[in-house]
Amino acid sequence: MGTICERVPLITYNSPVDWSGITRDAGLGAVLFAENSRFTIEYLDTSGAAITPPITEFNLINDIRRIKVTVEVRSAVPLRDGSTYTAAVSQTYSLRNLNYLF
Repeated sequence: MGTICERVPLITYNSPVDWSGITRDAGLGAVLFAENSRFTIEYLDTSGAAITPPITEFNLINDIRRIKVTVEVRSAVPLRDGSTYTAAVSQTYSLRNLNYLF
């Protein structure tokens, strides 16, 4: 029996600081996920403390154990008091079999 292998494309995510929206590009052009959105990434050590970029080779090999991704979306319509509602969700991922090239 044979195995079918497919090339996995490089996927790029972009999170503009102006809240214009998270985009995903798999090589065919950027696709907007949601307007008024952004994401942040935090690199965490074994105790859960954040590691501040720039990430060095030493940090990558010895310190980073988890990555926390937070996605935020702002409402398109302001609330009655004029403020903007922001919904946020976070997920922390453990690293396994991390391969790196320098």
